Amino acid sequence: MLVLCLLSGGPLGLHITAIHKFIEDHPEVKSKSLTTSQINSAFIKPETKGTDHPYIQKCATKRDKKTEQPLVSSATVFVSHAWRYSFYDIVFDVMEQYASKHPDTYFWFDLFTNNQNEISNKDFDWFSTTFRNTIEEIGQVLLVLSPWDDPMPIKRAWCLFEIHNALEGSEVLLNVNLPSKEVGELKAGVIADSECIIKALSDIQAEKAEAKNTYERDLIFDVIKKSGGGFPYVNKQIKDGLRKWYISQLESLIMQEEKNSTLLMHTANVMRSFGFHDSALLLYNKTLSLRLETLGPDHPQVAATYTNMAIVYQDRLELETALEYYHKSLDITLKVLGERHPDVIQCYNNMANAYYSKGDLDKALQYHHNSLTVRLETLGDKDPAVATAYNNIASVHFAKDELDTALDYHNKSLAIRLSTSGENHPNVASTYAGMAKVFEKKQEHEKAIEYYNKSLHIRRDTLGEDHQDVAAVYFSIAASYQNQKQWNKALEFYNKSLEIRLRVLGAGHPAVALCYKNIAIIYREKEQLDKAFQYYNKTVATIGLHAQAGKSLKTEPINDENVKKSRRLSM
Repeated sequence: MLVLCLLSGGPLGLHITAIHKFIEDHPEVKSKSLTTSQINSAFIKPETKGTDHPYIQKCATKRDKKTEQPLVSSATVFVSHAWRYSFYDIVFDVMEQYASKHPDTYFWFDLFTNNQNEISNKDFDWFSTTFRNTIEEIGQVLLVLSPWDDPMPIKRAWCLFEIHNALEGSEVLLNVNLPSKEVGELKAGVIADSECIIKALSDIQAEKAEAKNTYERDLIFDVIKKSGGGFPYVNKQIKDGLRKWYISQLESLIMQEEKNSTLLMHTANVMRSFGFHDSALLLYNKTLSLRLETLGPDHPQVAATYTNMAIVYQDRLELETALEYYHKSLDITLKVLGERHPDVIQCYNNMANAYYSKGDLDKALQYHHNSLTVRLETLGDKDPAVATAYNNIASVHFAKDELDTALDYHNKSLAIRLSTSGENHPNVASTYAGMAKVFEKKQEHEKAIEYYNKSLHIRRDTLGEDHQDVAAVYFSIAASYQNQKQWNKALEFYNKSLEIRLRVLGAGHPAVALCYKNIAIIYREKEQLDKAFQYYNKTVATIGLHAQAGKSLKTEPINDENVKKSRRLSM
C-alpha cells in the first residue's frame, strides 16, 4: 500500500529524530549530498524490497532513546518537495527548521511513507486521489522551496499538484519555507539589487511546470484549470507564501545588522514595493539617521535616502511632503555633483512626476525641460535619453490637451529612437503608444488603432505574448473600440488583456480589476445585465484581494514607461 495507516485510519508520519537516525545509518546522504531520488535508488528500494511495506514500517514500534517519544505517529504535516533537491542540504534543513518550532511534528514524507517498490504500478487517478485525501486528512503542508529566486517545485507538475491540493482544501494550512543557506543568498541578492525580489516573484508562472510524463502533466493542468481560480490563484498563493518568507527573513537580518545602512535601505525598498509604506518609512528614517551620522548632510547617499522617502510619500499621494524631500535631494545633488550630473536629471524627472501627480502641469513641464536641457548639453541631440525626455514632455502636453504640441514631441522622440534603436525596439513601441493616445483624444480613431497596432506588433515580437506591456496595448485598443461603441471589438481586446494579466500579474492585481470593470460597463451598454453584474462582482472581489496587500486601485498610466523607471530605488 502507498500510505501506511494507523488503526484509526490516519496517515502516519516520522518524527525528526527518526530522520536523524536514517542519516546517521546512511552517511553518504550527507557526505555526498544525495538527492531524494538517489537515496530512493540506493537505500530505500533495496532495503524494502520484498517486504510489501514502506520504509516507515521499520520505525513503527521504535521510540527515541532519550525522550521515549514514538518515532512514528499520526502525521501532522505533509512535506511537498522536489526529488531533485539535495536531501540533506535542502529538504532535511527545512524539516529541521520546522521541527525546532514544532517539536511534536510527524512528517508525512513520500520517500519513507510510500512503498517505493510498488509505486510505479499506480495510475494517475490513484495518485491524485491518494495525495488529495492524504493532504486533506493531515490538514497541513510544508512546501520546501529552493533556490529563493527560482524555486524548483513550481516547475514540477507533481509538486504543483500537491500545492494545488493544499490550496483547494478549505481547512488545509500551507507553510512555505526555504533552507537556511538561502538566507545569506537572499541578503546578497537584495544588497546587489533591491528589485530582485520583485523579479523573482514575477518569474513564477506555475502554468509552465514540466513533467517526465506529458500525459500526466496535461491531466494535472486540466485539474488545476477547472478548479476555483485556476493557475492565477495558485500563482498568487505561492507568491504570498514566498513574500511572507522574504519579509520575515529580511526583518531578522536587519535586526542582526542594525548599522548596515545599505541593507536597511534596500529592505525598505522591498517593503515599499510590497505596499508596506509605514514599514518602509521607518527603515528609511533609520537609514537617514545612520548616513547623516557617518557621512554628513551633504552626501549622495543621503540624497538617495531623501529620494526614496519622497517616493513613498508620492505613492501615498502626500505630494507636498514628497516634493519637500525631492527638493532636499536635489539641493544636495546640485551642491555635491554639479548641475550636469546624471543624478540631477533623475531628480528633475522625479520632481516632474510629483508635480504631474499633483496636477501642476506647468511645474511638471518646467522640470522636464530642466532635465532635457542637461541631457542636450551633456549627451547631444541624438541620445536615447533625450528621446525619453521628449516623450515625457509630450505626456504633459497631452494632459494639458495641447495635442499638436504633444505630437511634435512624440515625433522628435520617434526620430531619435528609430535612428538609435531600430524599428523593433520596445522604446519605439512606447512612442507609438503615446502617439496613439493623442490620436484617440483627437477623435482620430482609425489613426489611433493604426499606431496602437504598430506598438503591439513590436512588443509582441520582442517581449512575447505573455508580457504586461502587451496586455497594456490590448487594453488601450479595447478602450479605443469602446469609445467608438464597437462593443464586441472592445470585449475581444479587453479579454485578451485580461488573459495575459491574470497569467502574469495574478488574480488580485489592480490591472485585472480594471479589465473586469470595463468589461462590466460594456455588458451594461449591451443590456446584458447578468453579465454586467458578474463582472462588477469580479471587480469588487479583485479590489478586495489587492486591498489586503495595503494597496489601492489606480487607473492606467498615460506617462511614458521610462518616467517611472527614472525613480531611484537604490544606494
